[in-house]
Amino acid sequence: LDESTAQVRRTREARLKLAATTARRRVAELERAVSEGRSTEAELREGLAHQQAVHEALQLEAGIGQEVLKETLAHLTAKGALLEQAYADLRTQSAEATELREKLESSIADLDKANGTLEELRRRHETILADREALEAAHRSREDATLAELSKYAEK
Repeated sequence: LDESTAQVRRTREARLKLAATTARRRVAELERAVSEGRSTEAELREGLAHQQAVHEALQLEAGIGQEVLKETLAHLTAKGALLEQAYADLRTQSAEATELREKLESSIADLDKANGTLEELRRRHETILADREALEAAHRSREDATLAELSKYAEK
């Protein structure tokens, strides 16, 4: 966009220089014509009026170009401010997203740890149940053996 603005400015400057050169050339022609006695006062006045009209048109065009450049600059400044705000918002959102990601990773690590603890507790529980069943089986076996022994003594 800066290149485009610069191109517009260069084009306008070239036009103004061309118009100024043309006006100087016309004035020089008129001065030669006057010195050679070929022009009349009416022709000189007409040429001067034409040059003044060209000059006024060039000034008007330069004013319009200046206004366009001012408006373009104001527009670009506003867009720049919006872009800066959007960038600041993006940085804030990125920081918040990073913070949330870190919290999420921490929570996942905590859940993995809790899951490992639960798995260990489940294995211990199964071991305790298996030990209990073995103890109960051993107790029943001893009880049965004791009852069988008591039965022997009772029969005697």
